[in-house]
Order: sequence, then C-alpha cells, then structure tokens
Amino acid sequence: MGVYPKVTNFAARYKSIAKAAKAALRYHCYTTDMTTTMKLLRWILSCLMICTGLTLAAQADDDVLFTVAGEPVTVSEFDYFYSKTYGDQADYSRQSLEEYLDLFVDYKLKVAQARDMGIDTMPTLVKELGGYRQQISNTYLIDREVKEKLLTEAYERKQYDVNISHILIPLQGSDTTSAYQAALGIYKRLQGGEDFATVARQVSEDPYTKEKGGKVGYLTAMMPNGFYAFETAMYDTPVGEVSMPVRSPRGYHLIKVDERRPARGTIEAAHIFVRKQEGKEGTAKARIDEAYAALQGGAGWESTVKKYSEDKTTSGKGGQLGFFGINTYESAFENAAFGLPRDGAYSAPVESRVGWHIIKRLSKPTLDEYKVEKNRLMPQVQRDARFTQARDAMIQRIKTANDFRLDERVLNSLVDTLGRSFMTYKWRAPESQAVLFRMGDQSTTLGDFAKYLQRMARDRSRRGTRVQPRDIALQLLDRFVDQQVLEYERSQLGEKYPDFRNLMREYEEGSYSFEISKRQVWDKAPTDTVGLEAFYQKNRAKYTSPVQAEVSVYTLATTDAKLIKRARKAARKRNATQTLTKINKGSELLSVESLQLDEDYQGEYAELWNTVDFKKGQVSSPFMTSDGGTRFLKIERLAAPRQLTLDDARGRVITDYQDYLMQQWVEGLRREYPVKVNDKVLADLVK
Repeated sequence: MGVYPKVTNFAARYKSIAKAAKAALRYHCYTTDMTTTMKLLRWILSCLMICTGLTLAAQADDDVLFTVAGEPVTVSEFDYFYSKTYGDQADYSRQSLEEYLDLFVDYKLKVAQARDMGIDTMPTLVKELGGYRQQISNTYLIDREVKEKLLTEAYERKQYDVNISHILIPLQGSDTTSAYQAALGIYKRLQGGEDFATVARQVSEDPYTKEKGGKVGYLTAMMPNGFYAFETAMYDTPVGEVSMPVRSPRGYHLIKVDERRPARGTIEAAHIFVRKQEGKEGTAKARIDEAYAALQGGAGWESTVKKYSEDKTTSGKGGQLGFFGINTYESAFENAAFGLPRDGAYSAPVESRVGWHIIKRLSKPTLDEYKVEKNRLMPQVQRDARFTQARDAMIQRIKTANDFRLDERVLNSLVDTLGRSFMTYKWRAPESQAVLFRMGDQSTTLGDFAKYLQRMARDRSRRGTRVQPRDIALQLLDRFVDQQVLEYERSQLGEKYPDFRNLMREYEEGSYSFEISKRQVWDKAPTDTVGLEAFYQKNRAKYTSPVQAEVSVYTLATTDAKLIKRARKAARKRNATQTLTKINKGSELLSVESLQLDEDYQGEYAELWNTVDFKKGQVSSPFMTSDGGTRFLKIERLAAPRQLTLDDARGRVITDYQDYLMQQWVEGLRREYPVKVNDKVLADLVK
C-alpha cells in the first residue's frame, strides 16, 4: 500500500500549483490506485483553476527574477503564483517574498528535471494535457466572452424597471419578411411625427394593449425566453424614443420607452380583503374602514385579518400573499405595496377592481451585490436563447476580426455534386486540397470539410428524403465553420491573454512536477524496504505509542458550587470508590466512569481533557452538562509510551521518509541545476 498526496484537501479554493505541491509534501493519504489518484488530482486542479476567476495582478515590467539552468523566470510569472498563493495576505514583504521564492525555485527545479527526463513528451500525459487545454480553453472563452457579459448585462438591467408601449405585427406563417417590412413602414410613420398611441390603436395586433394606445406598463429583466431582443430594445432605447422593429416569438415589435425608474424588485406582503358587491359598494368600503380603524386603535394584525378579511386562501395565515414582483397585481395594489416605507408598515384602504385592501409589508429583499446575484442569474442565462445568440454573435465577431473568407466556388464544387448516396453511411469524402476558407494566417481545405461530413453520418442519414443533400451539407457547414472559428480563437488565447498563458503553464508544469515527484518520492518510499528500514532504525525514538492515562470521569447531579468544590477536593485525595462514599452518603448525587485515554484524545470528554496537564492525580476544571449537572475528571495513573515496531508505525515512517527523500532530492537538484537570483529585481518587488 503506497502513500500519496491527499487529493481530497484541494476542495478549498485553488491557490497555485506551487502551493498544491507544498501541501502534497505535508498531507498524505493511502490509495492502491496510482493512476486514479494522479488523474483525480489533475482533474481537481483543472476544475479549481477554472473557478478561481482567472485573475492576474498587472506587472509594470517582465524582468527576469531568476534562472534555473539558464531558463528565465520573469517577475510577472512569479507574481502570478505569489499573488494567487497568498491572496489577500500577499503583503510583498521581504520575508514572504523570500520564503515563497525558495519554494518556487524548488518547484522549477523539479520541472527542469522532468523535462530532461522526457516526462513532458509522455504520450499519455501529452494526450491528457491536450484534453485539459481544450476543456479549459472552451470554458475560458465561453465564460469570458459570453457568460460573464450576459450575467453583467442582466444584473445591470435588473437595477431598473422600464415603462413601455408597443405595436405588434404578428408573423404570417413562415413569412417573416412581409411582417418585418410592415413593421418598418410603421416605424417610418412614427419617425415622420405621427403619434405613437394613435398609430398603435390603428395597426397594433396585440388585443391587450391596442385600445390603450399600446401601453404595456413597467417591465424588468429578465424577460421570458425568446424575448432577449425585446428586452435589449427596451433597455437600450432612450426615454421618449421608439426602437427599430425587433422580433420575438409573437412577431415584430416597435417599442416606445415612456419612463425608467429604479427597480422595485420583489416584496413579501399580507393583506386584509373585503370584496365589493354590485349595488353594495358602500358596505365594502365601510367594512374596510372599520378594519383600518381597528388597526389604528391598536388591534393586532392577525386578529384583524381573521375578523375582517374575505380572502379565504390567506385569512387563516395572517393574510400572507408571499413574495411578488411588478405586474402581479393591479397597479393601485402594487403601488401601495411597494410604497410602504418599512417592514411592518401597512397601507390605508386601497381599491382594486374586485374590492378593498389593507396591505402590510412583511419584508423587502434588495438586490445583492453582483458576485452573489450572479449565482441566481446563472441558470436563467444558460437556459435562455440569449446564450446561444450571444455565442453566435461572438463567433461573428471573431470571423470579422480575423478576416474570415469562404470561397463559394470551392464550396459549390462539392455540394452541387452530392447525390442521394450522401444520405447514407456508405458515402465517402473525396480528397481535395483546395482552400475552402481562410481566417487569420490559417486555412481550411475542402478535404477537411468533406472528412467532417463523412464523420457526421448519423446527421446525414436521418434528415428524410424530402431534404436535399445540398441543404444538409450547408447546414453542417455552419456547424463546421463555428467549430473551426472557436478552435482558431482558442489557439490564440495564450497570445491575447497573459492570464490564460500563465494558467496553462501553471497546469502543465504542475503536472510535470506531480509526475516526477511521484517517481522520485511517493512511489519510491513505500517500496524501498532497505532504505525504509534504515531510516526507521536511525529515527526509531520518534515512533512510540501515545501516553495512556487511566481516568475517572465524575458526574455530579447538581450545579451547587459548594458541592462541586467538595467533590473535587475529595477526588484529589481519594480513589473513586472512596470519593463516591464520601459525597453520596446514601444518595446518588455523584457517579463515576473509568476510561483509558491517550494524550491526543478528542472524544466526548475532550473539553475536560484539554484543561489538564498530563500529570497523575490532576483534576480538571468542572463543566456544566446539558441536563443541568456538572462533570469533571481525574487522572488516576499514567502508562509510559512503548516503542513501536516498523510495522506498527509504517504509515508514519513512510510519511517521514518521503519528507526525507524530498529534502535529499531537492538538495541534489540545487547542485545539479544552477540557480541565479537577480537580487535587485527581488528587492524592487518588496513593498
């Protein structure tokens, strides 16, 4: 059974590979599966690196701080590791910088030897690192360019409610062009000076707002799925102006922004409700006034609800309506609820279409800071169509920025020749070196696309006979181009973003360091029986059993200070039997339990145990028990520690032997690989 670095302790926020390597030398666990352990550690490190936020402290220069065998390590690379390791405690003092530099040099020495031994060219490791790079770059790119922007945008939009009016032109079947042209014509009329409300009554096909001149009222982010363009126009159009036509699942909209206000968010409220009856409106008003007068006179809220409220679903629970946001209830009700100044305040009687209400504010959550709120927004954003739209927009930006050019002639030379065999698994890609498209300094051939089409046999074969082969190929072309564009951008991440470059170097070199440490130390220690035996014999005095103590634990069924003092005094002078006889005298006030505890005991009586020195006859401080009694303990006898055999202490010996091997190995590396530190550059880092 081997001893290897404990991987489960990496669940805390990942700081740096250097810190992980340091921790791996000090904390160990048993495992029988080396490959699983190594892969699990790498996987945990990759996930945690993604979750750290990928931040990098800016550097004013990139001077060389030190070299290992002539290989330079720059200030920016060192600072990246240092700042991530120490986090908020990175004070840039000379002591902390020198301590970390020593660790970082050791780390770089291991990496240097790993490369000399060819560990960086191991096929399995190269394959794993390629997969991790793909995973991390995908996450990095999508998180940075899509997810984070959408989350920030949604959070900022949620700060405001927008009062809008709109004109709706629905789609006519699959014909979107005529609906858009109609909406564009209306937009031109409005730009020409026609009144929005008048035009809405004439042409809008929204039955709910048409007669109100298109007035919708206040809305807030996030809008339902499919309404991202609507939401964007609502927030981006200046107050008093009308947007260009925007599409939603309902059709095309022209949106007029009437007003903006700070977002109301949500509120938790309760109400007292009296229903209006036709011909008896005055009776309802009189009853709600009576309820209000009772509250004003000091009556309790719940008793008033039970006496007056006619809302059967809420009257039995204090009138509680739960949490609600804008547009849940009529505007008069909503305005009164959100107008309440504090929790516990209640409104004067408020009239709605169905009756009269007194509204009480129970709580009013505020929008949390971004880092908290983003976790609530994340699932909504990822499920929404806006995520796909933003990804598509990012791809288009990448294509434009890198001068994407597709050769239609080359494309048609393939897609125009496709027959029905293309719809089967038997179709084979033709060879071609003709350039299909170019992007930046890279080109993709028609043969590359044809091979992709061949791999997509399932997609080709399940489209049905009504779909033309050319159309299937063009649909797959869009997917292929998107993949190639993203792959191109991933390949540029290291050049564009220093933090990504440092992140990948951190992960790769961390893997090399882990692999060589496993070979030189963690695999070696458990199997080096001769070395392990010699190390044990040299240090055998360290490996003894814990000191054992025979302990009496006394429980006194009282908290009377005098009785407690008397019982502890008796216990100091007498054995357990004599102490019980002296204190109880026919009663059962005092009971005792005999135990054997070692010096590292952390069980039920640890609170008592931690108040005594390890001396025979000592009595602990008294502690109250949960049932109103008192407990203390006495050390009756101590048993001397015994010498442990190598088999008894194998886990501890292997761990210490690993530390010894690590120390010897690093000292050898420092002799083998010259290290030169630029003291002036180091001094300039001190703050």
